Amino acid sequence: MFPSKKDIEMAAQDAYECDVLVIGSGASGMSAAVTAAAHGLKVLIIEKEPKFGGTTARSGGWLWIPGTSLAKAWGIQESPDLARTYLRHEAGNSFDSARVDAFIEHGPKAVDFFTTKTSVRFDMPMDWRRVNGRCWRNNTRTSVT
Repeated sequence: MFPSKKDIEMAAQDAYECDVLVIGSGASGMSAAVTAAAHGLKVLIIEKEPKFGGTTARSGGWLWIPGTSLAKAWGIQESPDLARTYLRHEAGNSFDSARVDAFIEHGPKAVDFFTTKTSVRFDMPMDWRRVNGRCWRNNTRTSVT
């Protein structure tokens, strides 16, 4: 059955025009939305769940990006080779060298973008192994958004 003329008119009244439509409010969706908004675009995020966060909500907003300026400010020097070794171990047969290299190269740049060009802030909390029970390196820190 096709919508009636009245249904179409009502929908048009509720229409929202945007430059970027983001579907999902996890870390990727929110990152895309914040980046687009920081570049002056009008953004709409839609989420099927009653709360924002997507699967990122399961982690409590924790993320690990090696080699960030935040870590360096705390005196933490994270070797790209050690990060690559850790990810190779964790990913097993799903390890994708090109993606890992892109993550290691561009992840810190993304964090710098958010901290310098947006209102997104990160915290460098307690040592991750005390929260998660394991750590790939003793002085690794994890950021919280």
